[in-house]
Amino acid sequence: MKKLMIVLGYALIFGITLLVIDIKNKKNTRSNRDTTPRVIKTTHPENNSSFIEDIFYPVERIEYRETITFIMGEDDGDENYYSEAEKFHRLNPISIDESIVTSCKSLYDIRNYLEENRPENGEPWGIINIVVRTNEWKGLGIPLNTEEENISPKNILSSINNNTFIPLSDHIVDYETEIIIYGSSVGKNPLLLEMIAQAFGGNDIEQPLVYATNHFIHYESSEDDSRRYITESWNIPLSSNQQKINSTLKNKFIEKYPEDEVEWDIALEQTEPQFLGDVFYKIINIPIYETIILNDKNDFPTFSNDEEKEQWLLAQETAKNKILNTEIPIENFKWNITMNPYTFEDGKTKPLITIQGNSSILCIQRSMTTENYDDPYTPLPFEPALDDERFYSTNITLKKESVLSIND
Repeated sequence: MKKLMIVLGYALIFGITLLVIDIKNKKNTRSNRDTTPRVIKTTHPENNSSFIEDIFYPVERIEYRETITFIMGEDDGDENYYSEAEKFHRLNPISIDESIVTSCKSLYDIRNYLEENRPENGEPWGIINIVVRTNEWKGLGIPLNTEEENISPKNILSSINNNTFIPLSDHIVDYETEIIIYGSSVGKNPLLLEMIAQAFGGNDIEQPLVYATNHFIHYESSEDDSRRYITESWNIPLSSNQQKINSTLKNKFIEKYPEDEVEWDIALEQTEPQFLGDVFYKIINIPIYETIILNDKNDFPTFSNDEEKEQWLLAQETAKNKILNTEIPIENFKWNITMNPYTFEDGKTKPLITIQGNSSILCIQRSMTTENYDDPYTPLPFEPALDDERFYSTNITLKKESVLSIND
């Protein structure tokens, strides 16, 4: 009996050892949602029409993948978004080998860095975090390359087609790679996510998953702790003559959001929350900039009133699209339209019209929290899953039900 107990004891120790080894190995591997059918879509960037190009049924693979985070800017003045975001990723790494890069300034810089600094283990990248300070009215908030304006689906597609932005090899980025964009409300532009997926992975079944949140994001930290918060938001456009923020604006929010339970009066009285989960407001400036080259300076329009100016702007296709994309009434903008000479590389000169418009959004925000069972007085950040469509958008349909409905 004594010998039997000794044998059972050794067997128990051996079993626990194997379990510990297995847990450690799992920490250094990554198993994605790879067995879920995925829809590969092609979308026309100008008219938003899309069609299903292929349905992909990946094979499950478990392997070690490295994580990298790109902090895409520096703070101005009293702002601290980027410094807080960097602190968050340094204190809360997704993996022990997470690299943090602060030198890239454009999407093209990210592409080149990924190609020139491949993971040492030879596997493609696992998670690529891109942290940007932006909002749904400003797009991604970074240029495609250092010489171009803010990224748009159209200029990404143009760069792919003319081979100035060449997709990465499948050995660097593949269908198991996840690109996660942490920028406020970027997920409200799913077409942009599709174009980013094509830019990095090509228009085939090996293109990566691209996620972005549909909500605002902010970071807060203490000396030894840092947290990222998903923030709910409610907004209304401000008229160009709105001088003060006060409770009279409450009715506009109630009219737009009749079902939402928000302490509108309190929110409109404070620009900072008094505690986590408290409501507050921010004013977000929305600029529009456009240029038009004329053949003759006599073609420069003259306006007798604002209505004529607005009609002329809506007749300019590119300017019109930028205005409509903000979902702000054109009369809420203040416009400045000027003409100056523009000199081409060959020395020839033509008149250039510069269009500058400015408007504002009044945005009420509230950080989303969850209960902290260890400390009921200090709530924790609410952290939704990436595949929770209420909070994140992606370039690819993940749910099997969606694929079945398409097949039907």
